[in-house]
Formats: sequence, C-alpha cells, structure tokens
Amino acid sequence: MAKLVWATPNPKYQYGVSHGVLYNLKTGIVAPWDGLVDVTESYGEPLKNEIYLNGQKIGESNHGGEYSAEISAYSFPFAFRDCLGIQEIFKGFFATQQAQSEFCFSYETKVGEDKSILHILYNCKAAMSSVNYTTIGRTVDPILRKYKLTLRPLSDEPGMVGTTHISIDQSWQPTLFEVITTHLYGNANNDPKLLLPNEIQEMYKEFKI
Repeated sequence: MAKLVWATPNPKYQYGVSHGVLYNLKTGIVAPWDGLVDVTESYGEPLKNEIYLNGQKIGESNHGGEYSAEISAYSFPFAFRDCLGIQEIFKGFFATQQAQSEFCFSYETKVGEDKSILHILYNCKAAMSSVNYTTIGRTVDPILRKYKLTLRPLSDEPGMVGTTHISIDQSWQPTLFEVITTHLYGNANNDPKLLLPNEIQEMYKEFKI
C-alpha cells in the first residue's frame, strides 16, 4: 500500500505547442508548419445510448463527443492551400472556392521540463476565419489566421472505435517516442511519413508495452 502524496517535485504540467506538420492526403506532400501559435481542442457532448426495459432505465453506454480543433498561425505551408480550396491555376495565379483536400496534422506539446506529448489529428477539413487587412502604420502587425478543423473518424481499430485524434506521451517510452517521431518527421535516410493508429499499435507491440 502507498500513501497519497501531493505537491510532488517536477509536476507534469502541460504547455506550449511546436513541431506542427501537415500531411496532405491528396498530394502526399508532408510539410513543416512554421508560424504556429496555438491549437485549441474541443470536445462535444458525450454520445449516450440509454437502455430501457419495461419502461425503466437499466443501463447507459457513453462514447466521447465529437472532436474538433482550431489552429492559429501567422503562416501556413504552401501545400495547405489545396486544403483550403485554393487552387493554383498558373504559377502565382490562384482561385479560391475550389474543392478542398483532406489532410492530417501533427504537433507536440510540452509536459514537465524536458518531455513532449505528440498529437496526431486524422482526416481533417479546414475552414478559414475572416481575414482583416488594415492600413500600415508605425508598427506592422502580422496577420494571425485561424482555421477551424472538422474531422472524419477513421475505421474502428483493435481496442478502439473510430477516432480522429491520438496522443503519445514521451514520458512513458522515450525510445519508442523517438522511433515514432522519426517516421513522422523523416531523417537523413527516410522521407517523413504519416502513421495510422494501427501502425503505431504494432510498434508498441514490438516494444512489448
């Protein structure tokens, strides 16, 4: 038996956002997302399935509500234009209101002093908020753009129903975390590559987690 202890040293507070990556599902382009400011996650009301027998409630099953997110950034990868429905007709000539491509998006948040949590969002569609261009004064304020994301769930995986968002905490398996991020970000010998939940599960099994 162990006694509960509060105010332990080095608490695991979560903060920050970095290492944004776009995975364009139509073109296959993987690109770093510079200028990332924040990512806001939203969870809808849980989905309830109430069970009645002879007019009496005898049970209830709950599933997580619909997940959505919003990205705020000062810039975006060129490959993201396609995901916004912006099509390049000729070099430097763009048309808006075109068909949008689905994409995936990954980013990291910090936890504790030196560890990260990796997030991967699947099957996203983006809607850009209004953009306000203003006159130039003594100071120049770059435009902060916001993108509301809606996500389409993946097919059910072993051990989980169809999901749109997974996270991986480096604190638990630092070596495996390095393997996964090397796949996602690439290295000198390999191009960056999106990983699906079932592929990540297989990696965990190989590490005998």
